[in-house]
Amino acid sequence: MLRALLSPTNTTATELFKSLNDSISGEPNWSFCVGICTDGAATMTGQLSDFTARVKEVASECESTHCVIHREMLASRKMTPELNSVLQDVIKIINHIKVHALNSHLFVQLCEEMDTDHTCLLLYTEVRWLSKGRSLARVFKLRELLQRFILEKVTTGSTFQ
Repeated sequence: MLRALLSPTNTTATELFKSLNDSISGEPNWSFCVGICTDGAATMTGQLSDFTARVKEVASECESTHCVIHREMLASRKMTPELNSVLQDVIKIINHIKVHALNSHLFVQLCEEMDTDHTCLLLYTEVRWLSKGRSLARVFKLRELLQRFILEKVTTGSTFQ
């Protein structure tokens, strides 16, 4: 069973549990709950009065885990200086192309002329951390076109800063 629930205005463990409990009343009961995955917030994983403790009170066999995607994000924050330097250079290139309308337009034209699967770069933002992987993957796919685009810009006198 998959549900999307609106968060209560007060996001305490009690309110979150009450909201979920109310939504499944009369349907498959808590005995069918075998696992719960959270992001590690204090409301979710505190020692005694957290959400997972409340779930385990009604579903004793339930296992709790930390979200796999959230783990990836936490691990990616501890990059080696070399890898971080590469990421910063890639972000600088993406921003230089995306922020300047002419560069963006010229890059799209180049991609269309070369009949690529993608015609634009994806903007990386720190807030939306999943964008890091997507942005890097897109740069990797378009690396030859990016190299050509940058070389053309350099030969015409433009610089990347």
